[in-house]
Amino acid sequence: MTPHPSWVWFEGRPELRRKLRAWLLERERRWRGLRRIALRTFLLAVISVREFRRSLVFERAASLAFVSILTLIPAGVLFVSFAGMLGGGDRVIAWAEQSLLPKATPEFQQQVQGWLHENLSRDAFRAAGSGLVNVLSIFGLLSAAALLLTVSERVFNHIWHVRTQRPWLQRMVAFWVIVTTSPLVISGSLALEQVLLASDSWLGQLCADSPWMQALIGFALPLGATFLGLAILFALLPNTHVRWRSAALGAFIAALTWQLTKSAFYLYIVQSASLTSFYGQLASVPLFLIWVYLSWLILLGGANLAFCHQNLFGLMREERHGVEFPVHSRMRLGLALLVRRRELFAGRDEELSFDEEAGELAVPMEQLLDVARSLVRIGDLVEDRERAERFVLARSPERIELAAVLGELLDEQFPGERAASESATAADRAHAEAWRGYLEALRERTLATIDRG
Repeated sequence: MTPHPSWVWFEGRPELRRKLRAWLLERERRWRGLRRIALRTFLLAVISVREFRRSLVFERAASLAFVSILTLIPAGVLFVSFAGMLGGGDRVIAWAEQSLLPKATPEFQQQVQGWLHENLSRDAFRAAGSGLVNVLSIFGLLSAAALLLTVSERVFNHIWHVRTQRPWLQRMVAFWVIVTTSPLVISGSLALEQVLLASDSWLGQLCADSPWMQALIGFALPLGATFLGLAILFALLPNTHVRWRSAALGAFIAALTWQLTKSAFYLYIVQSASLTSFYGQLASVPLFLIWVYLSWLILLGGANLAFCHQNLFGLMREERHGVEFPVHSRMRLGLALLVRRRELFAGRDEELSFDEEAGELAVPMEQLLDVARSLVRIGDLVEDRERAERFVLARSPERIELAAVLGELLDEQFPGERAASESATAADRAHAEAWRGYLEALRERTLATIDRG
């Protein structure tokens, strides 16, 4: 598709784009009230689109769609089995028959329903000797689900600019929470729907009298269940601290988009007679593949929005200066955190929110938060119990020795450096001497005397 001439003209003038970006960011700093909220929302949308492209979401959604196809049946068995252990296996299967299959596989809906009744019962997990799932099958199901979650975690970490993977134990705990809570959320939403829409309830009577209300409730309840599931996923899957409000925003937009896309996709399938006549009975195969890809595209878009919302100030600073997040050492970030809190302690500086502070330092908020919690562990900062992400000095600046603090942060960032310094090679000895000189320069300095030469 050929771009519109006006867009080509705009893209070919980087100086104009730079001036427009600078003007918008300057207005964001000056405006107040509703104008600032509206402009910040617009900037969040623009930055989210940029990060969406930069994170290669289209390509990563395709890889996740492929992995999903490979693990679809094992993950489905595991999902329904957990729901059955919670007493909701039949409910989940009924929901799949009534709501999911008519829209996902309309061409061979009856065959899939028969397979569900034959193989995916609520007793699937208990049929150890002669049923679908024996001991080896359970291990295979868990491995398949872990494969999908592992690949998903890697993609989420890329979106969140996280470079370290979880230890296996922490990863399994996070995966277990996601796998076990998802059936609970869906079972709970189905039970809630049955209670609210019962014929003897006031809401059920209202829906019986009003088709519009029935359609609204039928849209809102699946939306709520999808929202809860995605919020848990966005908050727990990345190997970093994710604010619940950022996860909730990304989950709501993704859930709403998914519900609308699902309805539009269903209408397209019903009305697209030419496609089904061309492919015949195989028409559902490419349609199903496209739907899985679109679902991952929406889900990763929600995760990208959550990242941009949490790091909005830093990303706006990046827009202002036209550079990506630079790489900073934990030592520099630790000193910056301590110095700002010393200034606050002395009443010489105004307090910023933690995301604004991360924006000033041009680092992702979760990276700065990780350093702050290291300083809490060392004993130099303490987190406010009444206000999340607010840190103050744990002791007076005169008692915070800079060399000791930097040594701790150095060992955290480069755990192999101390062992290498004991090596007999000339390179390691010179390297260790350089680090000792770096720390020795601050040996007699405290946070109170950091700015004295």
